[in-house]
Amino acid sequence: MALDNEALKVIRLEAQMKRLQENCATKEFDLRQTQKAIEYLKMRMQDWEQQDQDLKECEIALKERELSLYQREVLLWESKADLARRKRQDADALYERWKRARDYHITAIESEKRMWAEIKDERKRLEEYEKEVVRMLTLSDPQGYIPVHEHIAPLHFTLPRILLVARLHTNTSQCLPPLRYIIDSLI
Repeated sequence: MALDNEALKVIRLEAQMKRLQENCATKEFDLRQTQKAIEYLKMRMQDWEQQDQDLKECEIALKERELSLYQREVLLWESKADLARRKRQDADALYERWKRARDYHITAIESEKRMWAEIKDERKRLEEYEKEVVRMLTLSDPQGYIPVHEHIAPLHFTLPRILLVARLHTNTSQCLPPLRYIIDSLI
């Protein structure tokens, strides 16, 4: 019986050893699995770090791109503002030229109206003067002739000369010359 107990103890010890060996083998397997898992995790962490670094670089590149786009947009707005300013200056200059031209034309029209009014008044005065000359000449000679340079000329030859002298005189002074002066200058 003691032998049986001893054998039983040996069998138990062998079974425990076997279990321990199996446990050791399992633990070694678990250890290997754990080491593999650790290696895998280290590799994954390196991948994650690399991805994180790549992400940071992408974010930096994206920020630089956004900054570049913002700067381009600012330049675009500045150029649009500059273009609008130039258009406004051109429009102002065009308006000023138009205003000067309008003022010039208004002044020209007013001066032309004054000139035509003066011409009309002058024509009226000359017509009255011509009528007076014709009346005086017909009173002095009922046949319409007046003596010029010791020969008699018809009225239609002398009247233009009389009127020419009258016009020349009125260009230099504001009043018409006396009729006697005109007739004397023709003779």
